[in-house]
Amino acid sequence: MHIETTNLIIPNQNDNLDDIRNLAKWVKDNLGPETPLHFSAYYPTFKMSEKRTSYEILDKAYNIAKEVGLYFVYVGNMRHPKGENTYCPNCDSLVLSRSGYSFTKINLKDGNKCGSCGKELPGLIGQYNPKSKSRRFSFF
Repeated sequence: MHIETTNLIIPNQNDNLDDIRNLAKWVKDNLGPETPLHFSAYYPTFKMSEKRTSYEILDKAYNIAKEVGLYFVYVGNMRHPKGENTYCPNCDSLVLSRSGYSFTKINLKDGNKCGSCGKELPGLIGQYNPKSKSRRFSFF
């Protein structure tokens, strides 16, 4: 079974760095280091009045989760130079580069292996065929 986790970070509600570290450790210890963890930016709507989540806190959350040992950490609802992409946990090569919801680079071989070192990567749903014009697959 494939599981992903998402944490909406709301300023002054759940943006404490110790809590973020504890969450990342819990995910690693209980779900495994290959479990994707997404940190999403909050922005105020309707009756919520907290300010938007800052880039700085999302960047710190991303770095904390990587330091804890999670392989697949992402940042959502805000542009982030590393947090939009997928990196190989074995050689740290860029495997999937994204801009919004579009792939800008795909470095895979044999369906779901890193194009640089050949490590099999979990989470590939469907198959990527480089000869096809279709990019109809999902990868966390």
